[in-house]
Amino acid sequence: HQKGIEARRHINDARVRVAQLLGTTSNHIVFTRGGTESNNAALVGIIERARTMFQKQGIHELPHVITSVIEHAAVLDTLTHYESQGYITLSRIPVDESGIVLLDAIKESLRPETVLVSIMYVNNEIGTIQPIKTIAKTIRWYKKHHQQTLWPLFHVDAIQAVNTLDVHVERLGIDVMSISGSKIYGPKSSGILFVRNHQWLDPMFFGGDQEFG
Repeated sequence: HQKGIEARRHINDARVRVAQLLGTTSNHIVFTRGGTESNNAALVGIIERARTMFQKQGIHELPHVITSVIEHAAVLDTLTHYESQGYITLSRIPVDESGIVLLDAIKESLRPETVLVSIMYVNNEIGTIQPIKTIAKTIRWYKKHHQQTLWPLFHVDAIQAVNTLDVHVERLGIDVMSISGSKIYGPKSSGILFVRNHQWLDPMFFGGDQEFG
């Protein structure tokens, strides 16, 4: 019907504009209902997909995740829950006196069963800007030298970075990125999830085909 067609056009136009700002194409942009859901969709989706793949491939180790000690609760609480349930092992990387994650500790924590590194771009409490591009290079170096074609993926909570810092996903080397609309004068209860490949994520909700399933 006409109103539905108009609504879809507005959503599609918004998806294209967001994709242009992030240096990607519209099929990589998933709309959510906020930053917390974008973070959860990324973390839960990747972990659940990894658990399924590990089981099918007969890998007995738990999927391993790396994050920092100063992540937002939407990330830390999600990962802590999965750790407490015995679904993953979790490495919490410390930070220096300025709140910068210790890069050597990230590098040392990477191992064959590491499926995800999740580091926020800008800390929401103290404003520390993390060296996202350098972390991405470290992950690519590890994958190249250990012949890893998929894992680990690099997720970035960029909710506090938009409108002030570069969020071009190709330049930064990000695989999955979360953004909140309410932080950048967008519609309330809106969020964005950039996903380089939809096959990396299992869905959180079932029964609908919205937002690429």
